[in-house]
Amino acid sequence: MDVISVDNYIGSKDDDFTAAFQAAARALNNYDFVFVHVKPTDSMSHDGDARGKAMIIERVDAGIRRFLEEAPSDTYIFITCDHATPITVKDHTGDPVPFMAWGPDVMKDDVAQFSERACAKGFWSRIRGGIDVMNIIANYLGTLEKFGE
Repeated sequence: MDVISVDNYIGSKDDDFTAAFQAAARALNNYDFVFVHVKPTDSMSHDGDARGKAMIIERVDAGIRRFLEEAPSDTYIFITCDHATPITVKDHTGDPVPFMAWGPDVMKDDVAQFSERACAKGFWSRIRGGIDVMNIIANYLGTLEKFGE
């Protein structure tokens, strides 16, 4: 993987998420896979700042909308996190994390919100992040080795 530098995107609450997602959309011209890391949601949770975390999520959402306008139509989007960091605890926990897959042939479920509680009721409910996520992504991208006949 190559690191793509984006001005004003350094892992702070003031990051320019729209610029980061625009850079990700452009990178898809040269790369099959682009990873966008959003650090400030975790930082806001450690600080116990619910309003700040909501603001970051709203700005990320706007960046993803812009990404969808610029990305190729056959693009897949996968959203998750590496661990839960509840604002009430202000630390990492072993709670399940939400996972979302979106793209041309992704099976749809009835989940209408992206939250821990809502996603627990969906198709992906309790996947094992470190074991399952990359296999799910590789499967949709057509790079997963197939077993059986």
